[in-house]
Amino acid sequence: MRVWFAARTGRAVLMAVAACAVGCSTTVSMLEIVDHRAPGVTRRYREHFEESYYSFDQSGNVEIVLRRSTTGRTDPSAAIQQTVHIRSLWQSIPGRTVAHRTQINATVVYSITRGHISQTFEGAGSVFYKLHGRTGELTGALELATLRPTSQTSDSSSLFKQAELAGTFRATHDPRRVLRIVNEMTRRAAQTTTASRRSG
Repeated sequence: MRVWFAARTGRAVLMAVAACAVGCSTTVSMLEIVDHRAPGVTRRYREHFEESYYSFDQSGNVEIVLRRSTTGRTDPSAAIQQTVHIRSLWQSIPGRTVAHRTQINATVVYSITRGHISQTFEGAGSVFYKLHGRTGELTGALELATLRPTSQTSDSSSLFKQAELAGTFRATHDPRRVLRIVNEMTRRAAQTTTASRRSG
């Protein structure tokens, strides 16, 4: 999915077009977005994230960040950055807890930014993962995360009113990058919320 912002009547409007390239690498993380824009109208978009990192907190919960940056071919200011932050609340234990794709065990934050224009979507869903001891990689899947817009700049319209996010990930262990990216998302969301309140 290529995402960009288009100007219309003095404000930027978020637009999306599904364009999964032929021969996309299977080693990167992939998420599918199902947009429920109107009753009976469903649109599906697919996005690949080249950067995927994870870390564990002291309680054993995992934090996963996926990031994709797209540079504008002719206009550097048209660069788009998409970031997903997944944080598990608990992990199912085989033989002790039921593992089902409809269970809620993680929070999800999805951020899209282009220049000074930004939108953040938040929700919850199911995350399942496996740690590979030999390589240190974390592989898994995000299931049925329902997202709603929580903040956006005043000069943008909402890309999604309600959407579902699902897909697979393959992440490397890098706590510093996880912390830095999460802090960037938190700071951007706070600035976006402040800007929205001022404009209102």
